[in-house]
Amino acid sequence: ISRGERVPPPPVQTLACTVVLVAVVVPAWRLYILPTVMHEMLMQEERRSSLASGGKARAVAPAVADDDAARGMSGSLAAPLLAGSAASSQDRGDSSPSDLVKQNMALVRRNADLEASIRGIREELAELKQMAIYLS
Repeated sequence: ISRGERVPPPPVQTLACTVVLVAVVVPAWRLYILPTVMHEMLMQEERRSSLASGGKARAVAPAVADDDAARGMSGSLAAPLLAGSAASSQDRGDSSPSDLVKQNMALVRRNADLEASIRGIREELAELKQMAIYLS
């Protein structure tokens, strides 16, 4: 009882906590956050260079979908809801009517896909409720 506990000094405790935090956070940052940021930087640079050369900026959605497929993601939550939603307000003013029609059609298709997904989830939920009633 009279023996005291051996606790390292506060600077050593801080160093140990820092090492553990870095060991956990840095690999996750490198695997998930850094590739996303680098991809967005590349897309912004491509848009700038495309606009500077007089061409139209290409849509972002296919590149995002390809990137998600490469990572093995299904695309349900990884893809942005609005194609090109990362575009700045300056880019939005330069859209031609045909581009807006194409974007609208893409949004209509995306909406239909989302509604179908919601219907599937509702059906699955109804089945789970029936199972829960059966089990109780």
